[in-house]
Amino acid sequence: MTDKRRTLISYCVTVALAIGAAIGIGSNRGLFGECTVSERMSYISDGCVVPGIFLTGVGLLILISSTGFFDIFGYAFSNILRLFTPLTSAKAKLSYYDYKVVKSEKHEKQRAISSILVVGVAMLVLSGLFYYLYTVT
Repeated sequence: MTDKRRTLISYCVTVALAIGAAIGIGSNRGLFGECTVSERMSYISDGCVVPGIFLTGVGLLILISSTGFFDIFGYAFSNILRLFTPLTSAKAKLSYYDYKVVKSEKHEKQRAISSILVVGVAMLVLSGLFYYLYTVT
């Protein structure tokens, strides 16, 4: 698969999940029942804010982890395991600098998943738009 196709598929799946969650939350609040236009805008806003916050948070965590920020925790965990088990592999006896070099090579090969963050921010913007429409009407 080409990169453009993978990107398109990841955006489509993320958008479908976000809209599905928004519809589910909105219908739980009463979106499809008898309500005024103002209430309907409120339910749509409520439905969009939950997947928006969730996707934005996950997207930010993925973005931060792709920079290698959490590598220290992986190194610490492997050292804790080494304390309690007799590991003999050379990889387990790396210094932090060597561990960081190996991880940075892996991070360069990794592609960041920006679709989650972009869709999350878009859902938050939609939530803000529907909230504004709710307060105006």
